[in-house]
Amino acid sequence: MTYSLILVMAGKGERFNNNKNKVLLEINQIPVYCYSLDTFYSLNFKEYILVVNKADYEEVKAYIDNANYQNIKIVIGGATRNDSVKNGIKALDKNTDYIFIHDAARPAVNKEDIKALIASTNNSLIGSLIKPVNDTIRNIDSLETLDRTKLALMSTPQFFHSSLLKDILNNEKLVTDEIMIFEDRIKDISLIKETYPNPKLTYPSDLDYINYLINEKEEYLIGHSLDYHLFGPNGSLILGGITFNDYPKLTGHSDADVIYHAVAESILGALNLGDLGTFYPDTDETIKGIKSEYILKDVVRMMEERNYQVNNLDIMVYLEKPKLKDYKKQMALNIASICHNHHVSIKAATLNKLDLLVNNKGIGAEATILLKKNK
Repeated sequence: MTYSLILVMAGKGERFNNNKNKVLLEINQIPVYCYSLDTFYSLNFKEYILVVNKADYEEVKAYIDNANYQNIKIVIGGATRNDSVKNGIKALDKNTDYIFIHDAARPAVNKEDIKALIASTNNSLIGSLIKPVNDTIRNIDSLETLDRTKLALMSTPQFFHSSLLKDILNNEKLVTDEIMIFEDRIKDISLIKETYPNPKLTYPSDLDYINYLINEKEEYLIGHSLDYHLFGPNGSLILGGITFNDYPKLTGHSDADVIYHAVAESILGALNLGDLGTFYPDTDETIKGIKSEYILKDVVRMMEERNYQVNNLDIMVYLEKPKLKDYKKQMALNIASICHNHHVSIKAATLNKLDLLVNNKGIGAEATILLKKNK
């Protein structure tokens, strides 16, 4: 199954009464819309469509371009939500199986709830997160008490099978969500109860509550690693997932990608699991020549099994050559893709105090990582 996200953020936020679009406001120096985007991004969807207000296009594009996101498209929204969703659908890859539609004004959406929705795509064409109703609800005209066990507040994300997209594109009536288009003829809708508050940012007073939800009881782990390898007599250098044919390969039991090694070991350190030698000893001939990409992916798997994700990652590479000016961006993208997080920074410098580097005998890499516990 392949999944795509349409993140709807083209509204004007008139009820918020602010000169700036509410989803562009920042919490912890991060735009509101990025919180839900990052949550979906960590689930490795096929593509991510941001449907933005025309007035916000340049600001959003500048932020996305400066980050290490991949598979992001930014499109201009329409006059209504229905028009905006249609514009997002038109930008989709035609080969995706399910489309998730989410309001960017719901930044606190829980990763596990999205996973539950993903699991339910095996049985349903349509699905949505819901919030059960706990209060007594009456019809204000008749004072009739409604059965709250049969009521729910609909939220997002919602998903739709790709076979239903034509119905959404052809719809002309105003809707508050796309399920309204199908409610008269499709009853088999997967409804997943929220396990964590997922409020919508509508009024200024909502911002404080959402700020609290995002920051409450955050659990972080810090990891660090410094690794280096000598140049070998032959082969091609592999560094940050990029092959340099004009430079000799670094020596090691694996393909010796020193950047990937430093990142992987920093994750292990944060999780208190030891070092790379604990899991990939150089005495094990069955893994001789193993790709460092596999090692990093395996360590990321360990991290995610323990319910952590990368919050941000800072890397310093120490070398005389090759020059990395034209390659740092792609290296950061490679690592961000494996780690399912775009907050990756790569810097390069010479380090004259190390004889290893002064005489151009090898390359060193240092990584500092901050892991965040998933809620």
